[in-house]
Amino acid sequence: MRNSRNTPKLFILVFLGLLLLSSAWCQHLDAATHKNTAHIAFERARNLYKALMRSTTRQKYRCYWIDAITAYRKVYVMYPGTSYAFRSRYMVGKLYLGLYKYSRKPGDLDTAEEAFRTVIRKHPKSYLADDAQYKLGEIYEIYRHNPDRALVEYSLVEKKFPKGDMVKAARAKVASLKKTLAKKAKPPAPRTKATPVRRKVTKPVAVKDIRHWSSKDYTRVVIDLTGPVNYTNRILPEDKKHHKPVRICLDLENTYVPKSFKSSFPIGDGLLQAVRIGQFSKKIVRVVLDTQTLVDYKIFTLEDPFRIVIDALGNHSGTRTPPLKPKVSIPRKIPNASLVQQLGLGIKTIVIDPGHGGRDCGAIGYRRIKEKKVVLAIAKRLKEEIKKRHPHMRVILTRYKDRYISLEERTAIANTRKADLFVSIHANAHRNRRVSGVETFFLNFATDEEAVRVAALENATSRKSISDLQSILHDLMLNSKIAESSNLAYMVQRKLVRRLRSKFRHVRDHGVKQAPFYVLIGAKMPAILVETSYISNPMEAKRLNNSRYQREIAKGIADGIDAYISQIHSLALGS
Repeated sequence: MRNSRNTPKLFILVFLGLLLLSSAWCQHLDAATHKNTAHIAFERARNLYKALMRSTTRQKYRCYWIDAITAYRKVYVMYPGTSYAFRSRYMVGKLYLGLYKYSRKPGDLDTAEEAFRTVIRKHPKSYLADDAQYKLGEIYEIYRHNPDRALVEYSLVEKKFPKGDMVKAARAKVASLKKTLAKKAKPPAPRTKATPVRRKVTKPVAVKDIRHWSSKDYTRVVIDLTGPVNYTNRILPEDKKHHKPVRICLDLENTYVPKSFKSSFPIGDGLLQAVRIGQFSKKIVRVVLDTQTLVDYKIFTLEDPFRIVIDALGNHSGTRTPPLKPKVSIPRKIPNASLVQQLGLGIKTIVIDPGHGGRDCGAIGYRRIKEKKVVLAIAKRLKEEIKKRHPHMRVILTRYKDRYISLEERTAIANTRKADLFVSIHANAHRNRRVSGVETFFLNFATDEEAVRVAALENATSRKSISDLQSILHDLMLNSKIAESSNLAYMVQRKLVRRLRSKFRHVRDHGVKQAPFYVLIGAKMPAILVETSYISNPMEAKRLNNSRYQREIAKGIADGIDAYISQIHSLALGS
């Protein structure tokens, strides 16, 4: 009787055991099937890739590249937990990089970079993570022409993946780039030997005004004249016997000072004591800047109207420093955690510059829409967006209403307010109304005729003046933030285009370009100029005048600024 009573219990236990075994076996079969289907999908993508690589004819057509990319994307979307996921992500980056060589579309290069960064972020322990990091170095060295940033990316190969198989190749790249950058970083020639561009001047030129903007370690002085002049400049050493400080001296040829003109302009900001001006001889006007803590200075001219700009740089100590001693440049070091503040994690102040204003309408586009109006609206929305994301950040506009501000004053505002970033907002224009799109600029030599055209448009000057400016631009850029500005421009351009494309159709990406914009010259912080859209294009003019489009532009630029800060953070910390 006892055995018969236990029989049902034993039967139940056996049944449950068999059920558990069958369930485990089914899960094993499912996993094996899942892995097998992932392998089949990956092989299909790889076959498309091999067929593409074998055919130079196919490589000329975008559709074949996209077919292979789509096949690899299906693998990591459908089978994210398999070893095929990171391999597929890496191949997507590799394919977009290959496609960019044919298309030259900035979006393809951006997508390639994003794919490689995703491999590093999501699969840091995979055997392709160091390869992806190395590819980032190649992107900045070969395609973005940014050796400073390439040096950082290559250095991170060994720092992040010391046991990776790409370490040896990365070390060679780091050594090569350091040599290249060291050659470029030659000390400038002494200022006393500088020879400004000579101009043909026939009529006497009058001094109209002297303006200045200052802080404790930066002062910009502008001499306004009725026409172009030739000048010489030099440093006069301290004369203790006659109680005269170190002075910057300019002699303006074929120039006169009106009788009613002031002879002295007190400044007293701790850097410059005063600016003095007088008729040194019948045809020469002498301008003297009495300094207090001068370390360096730069002089350049701007056209239409003609003016001479002097940027004086000092220190915070309040003690006089012998200026202009040539310094041997130290090779750039790789950023680390101790340089976080310098790299931008301490970004506290952003200056936003709405282009044009007042009597300067900027471009007048479709249906008489004025550039000065729409860029002011975008700038205000950008300020709101940044403050919403970063309540403790100080955001300053160069103008809050429709008023005229000279180009040289805008940069001076950013420098005297000690801005950490400078973003100038504009709308582009073209004779051909069908031209449309978004592009972002940073200060450098113009690389093509279109960049010269845009610079001449925004500078309100001629293409010849741009050409003349390029001849002296090298000296002006010796201490400017070119690499940082380039990086900021790429971040803003990428995020702005992505944001607009998510909301609107037919948004063209003209990429990042470089040109000599007056408003960016002399900026002591990363500085960019954003051409938000073409106001001359009927569709984009209507959009620029629309509050929804303005908000999306503001959000896109803010996305780019956030991406820039996040990226330099990760570079500084080596993460």
